[in-house]
Amino acid sequence: MRLIALATVATLAVFVVARSARAASALVVLIPPANGSPAADLVLSRTRGELLADGFHVLQVDATTESERVPTLQRVGRQAGAGVTAGLSLEGDGTTLDLYLVDLLNGRVLVQRLEERATVGGQAPEVVARHHVDRLRAHLLDFLVENLPPNASGATAAASAPSPTPSARPGEAPTPAPSESAAPATPGASDSSQPKLSGKPRIGIEAGIAVVGGFDGVPLAVMPLVRGRYEVARALQLRVTAAGLGTQPQVDSSAGSATIDQALALVEGVAQPWLDGKGVRPSVSVGAGVYHVGVTGSGTAPNSGQQNTGLAFALDGGAGLVVPLGPRVEMSFEGHAILTLPGIAVRFIDTEVARIGRPAVLGTMSLAGWI
Repeated sequence: MRLIALATVATLAVFVVARSARAASALVVLIPPANGSPAADLVLSRTRGELLADGFHVLQVDATTESERVPTLQRVGRQAGAGVTAGLSLEGDGTTLDLYLVDLLNGRVLVQRLEERATVGGQAPEVVARHHVDRLRAHLLDFLVENLPPNASGATAAASAPSPTPSARPGEAPTPAPSESAAPATPGASDSSQPKLSGKPRIGIEAGIAVVGGFDGVPLAVMPLVRGRYEVARALQLRVTAAGLGTQPQVDSSAGSATIDQALALVEGVAQPWLDGKGVRPSVSVGAGVYHVGVTGSGTAPNSGQQNTGLAFALDGGAGLVVPLGPRVEMSFEGHAILTLPGIAVRFIDTEVARIGRPAVLGTMSLAGWI
């Protein structure tokens, strides 16, 4: 029961953190029309459902004037802890859309009216709602990932146009034309030096089950496992692993029996090649740490039992598969070989009946959530 309770609490913690992080990263605020109509209300309701189905965190505010919308989105986004807040303001019968994108980190704001298309008018509300969400996703991709506002191409064309050079008098050097690039940047202009939200290092927590065993007389033990992760680079992570408080296998001999309690703590480096793949991807890890063993003996007469503990340095190597379950949640299956230095022996009187860590084999199944 202790094992099941610990694993359940740790797994629930992963879900809570992953859900909170996901909600804080993709916030959409719906703004109804000031003079709403039944058709507009139905489109608004359908749009909300489509956004929730796509994994967005959705809030709805009261109808506001155009001058109040950006401050409202900034306030709501800060309260929700969002990096970028998207606002959808439905106009008329709900088929015309005003799009607001507010970057709370870099201060960029994009406001654009997405005019009604002839193919959308007269369609069912669910079709119009789906069309609104698809257009939001396309503009959000440009704004967030590519970091290019829609008017960037026009600004680039103007900057690249040749400027007339003043003619020089005989014997004088020509006066250089003023450089367009020296002009101060306008708000919202693209700057490749700005950090992208998707490029920030991530922190993750992981929880699951570990099974450990060996080849020298100690049966398998099952124990809960927790991990903390830090993304050092795109495909490289630093990970801290702890496992313990699990089942206690028993070793028997003619002189008595002993129950064995095991725990380990490791610091690992984890590489995940082909990180951009959408499906299952491999992972490899190496690490080092400590391996703790507690032995409680029970002797047969005339022998008496003793209790003892041992601690050894541990070297670890592993490989596994990572299965993405969502943008910030993944399932991991791994196998490890652990070598303890020195090996930990279990003895009855002067006879060694079992040995741990020469090597020990560790299998893990865990659920990870990224912040």
